[in-house]
Amino acid sequence: MIEEASLWPGTHAAPEQTWVYDLGQGYAIGVTKPGKEADPTRRNVNTFDMLPWIRHQESRVPFDAGFNDIFRALYDIGTQSAHSRQEVAARVLGAVLYRAAWALDHKNDVSGHLRLALDASTESVLLGMPSRRIQTPTDEYDLPAIVLLYFLEVLALNEDVKYFHRRGTLQMVGRPSTYQTCTRALACGLGSEHPMDFAYGLSRGNGVARLSRPRAEAYFPALASSPS
Repeated sequence: MIEEASLWPGTHAAPEQTWVYDLGQGYAIGVTKPGKEADPTRRNVNTFDMLPWIRHQESRVPFDAGFNDIFRALYDIGTQSAHSRQEVAARVLGAVLYRAAWALDHKNDVSGHLRLALDASTESVLLGMPSRRIQTPTDEYDLPAIVLLYFLEVLALNEDVKYFHRRGTLQMVGRPSTYQTCTRALACGLGSEHPMDFAYGLSRGNGVARLSRPRAEAYFPALASSPS
């Protein structure tokens, strides 16, 4: 995936979009290249940076969410789902997020490209979750949970590309730390972990708060029976 994404086209003179996931229901997830970190006037230039974005029907959704917005959205999904009929679905989402940290549910598509590919039962559960209002720095958007998941998947891929070209390795940065932190934000919303413990983890981890497998299994039971 990293090699593929590194080769996607797009320059400052001629930006281009690459579509990565067609989710149905009129939604698609892709990237615009280059992203803002590729700006040559920046002090630390990331020439491979991409800007993940969402298309609904034929229009781009100007979803300018940063990580803080994503963490808040997942926390809100947790709080709105806790002690309701949606709690089981939210805990399935948490298991998917945690497994995605190591691309455990990814498979090669017909073109040989590695993609997130949920099994039918898991996808059905997530599709049954109601849309949630997500606040960004400029607006608010009502998005299905599965759209947020795939947006996050492309965001994590961008992190993988950045750290791989910066360090030559991932080793708990990029995708793993991104997804573990997101899983923990959801766990806080569900009441499985105290928000201050999450905040302390973020402060100690320079913006990431990893989650151990035993704790993740306690929060999201589907993990206990899933292969790793």
